[in-house]
Amino acid sequence: MTDEEVLQSFEESTKKAIDHQLHTLQSILAHQASVSYLRPYLSGRLPPIDAATFRRLVPLSSYDDYAGHIDNMANHPDHPPVLSVDPLHCFHYSSGTSGMKPKLIPCFDSALATAALKTTLQGFVAVRQKWV
Repeated sequence: MTDEEVLQSFEESTKKAIDHQLHTLQSILAHQASVSYLRPYLSGRLPPIDAATFRRLVPLSSYDDYAGHIDNMANHPDHPPVLSVDPLHCFHYSSGTSGMKPKLIPCFDSALATAALKTTLQGFVAVRQKWV
């Protein structure tokens, strides 16, 4: 794809941003529906799980809700990850802190994340070429 085609594709996608966001969410929910962290909330439900059902059944959460699972993954790399069906790739520390302690962020080897990164980098290069 040329830089101009990338920019045109980006412009077109912004006209349907809500549709794209819902499609992305559906893809994530379909892919991650069997993750063990979600089992207590989604028990007995078969994929696909739609966004409205997910919002109704799974409570809002914060890092503290995942910290024990993340620490367990870091301390026991031989255990299967409970937060993703994808294999654990590595950990990063967050750049921002709350409570003066950086957060440990797991990174998973996900095709969706790889595709998103590729799209982001293509867009960055195209914008930079055009306006810098």
